[in-house]
Amino acid sequence: MSRLANALDLLHRFAARYKWTTLLAIKLRNQCQRVVGHRVAESCKPNANGEFWLLHALGGRLRVVVDVGANVGEWTAMALAENPELERAVLLEPDERNISQLRVRFANRAPVVLRAEVASSAAGYRTFYVAQDCTIGSCVPPAEGRTDVLAAREVKAVTIDDLLGDLGLDNVDFLKVDTEGHDFDVVLGAARQLSQRRLGVIQFEYGADYVRAGRTLTCFRRMLAGYGYKVFLLGPRGLRDVDHDLLGEHFSYSNYVALRADFVDLLGPSIERSRV
Repeated sequence: MSRLANALDLLHRFAARYKWTTLLAIKLRNQCQRVVGHRVAESCKPNANGEFWLLHALGGRLRVVVDVGANVGEWTAMALAENPELERAVLLEPDERNISQLRVRFANRAPVVLRAEVASSAAGYRTFYVAQDCTIGSCVPPAEGRTDVLAAREVKAVTIDDLLGDLGLDNVDFLKVDTEGHDFDVVLGAARQLSQRRLGVIQFEYGADYVRAGRTLTCFRRMLAGYGYKVFLLGPRGLRDVDHDLLGEHFSYSNYVALRADFVDLLGPSIERSRV
């Protein structure tokens, strides 16, 4: 151990003896966490957090997309606008209030397939927690500590592998997942597609909901890497190849993108190499 590391260790041990210094350290940690949060995502709006940028960057190249946690269809609408030749857009949305809006919004759009189901790691039924605001917050993971949950109900769950098999789809260009902490389980249910490299781009959300779900970004990245996918942080104007080990489990709202090798080559010029 170097002299500096030794001195710091002694300082840490001394500060840990007192409640007030420990409380100060916690407050400083929380403020630092806020800095990290603003670094990994400037906004949660798709026109400012990079989601629409990514669709634009892939414009004209997508033929089949799957939107898990479609909400009211903002992402799918942009995918259709950027890809006039889109052959199929499969939307999974279990909230009945959102499904009603989706049916109206995409009533005359032939490529769109609506499914009032949740995607998960296994088929069956899952408890779905309905939030007061239908545009945010409804989820599958346990809702302990949340005050905005109106009700809980059982909904049908499918795996991505089974869903694509039912629809006769052999390849998905873009799988977008936004399920308030259930994202890992959704992608886990696509093991066959991943092993056969049939998913081109996988976009998933990360944040505080992972704590309730008992999931981590580290496990997510390692699973995807095992299938040959490279994971990037999605920024407002491009992808960032960050040092995930340095950034750690920050549990701040952000979006990550896993790319198959051909999409890494395609988006290469827009990938920023940055430690954070």
